[in-house]
Amino acid sequence: MARRYPLDLEHWALLGGGACLLGLLVLAIGAPRNWWSRNLELNFRTYSAAGLQEGMPVKISGYPVGRVQRIRLLNDAQVQVTLEISASRQALVGHRSRATVTQDGLINRPYIAISPDLSALGHRDPISSGDTLIFESSPDIATLIKEVRSEEHTSELQSRVDISYAVFCLKKK
Repeated sequence: MARRYPLDLEHWALLGGGACLLGLLVLAIGAPRNWWSRNLELNFRTYSAAGLQEGMPVKISGYPVGRVQRIRLLNDAQVQVTLEISASRQALVGHRSRATVTQDGLINRPYIAISPDLSALGHRDPISSGDTLIFESSPDIATLIKEVRSEEHTSELQSRVDISYAVFCLKKK
């Protein structure tokens, strides 16, 4: 028969310290992932996942309220994005809210911006977990540059037409 040795104080202290460290590790991992608070899941659909990443921040009025939880490609080639938002901010999101991908400045990371729905605040049907928001895509840099170029080209052509007309009028006199 095997002889059992009682655990002395050093062994209990080692086990207790290990359990405390494990508890602190779980708390440190769970806090940024919102494991300890109620969350609301909202979705939106888009035709392009460009610029979207799991874990990217979600903000309302520039204030962080959640993160992108999941991105998946659907059978109709649309991309479904699932957002995880703190349930304490549920009153700010309504059926008129819109989601967009935006960025502060040129070098900051992009994030999902949700426009607050302030219509009939407190008196409207609350949005619930699993509801779908409307997504408004932002123009990319290449599109913006093309628009600026075409505006410059148009204004240049217009000024040439104005000059030609002025020369024509002078020649007539």
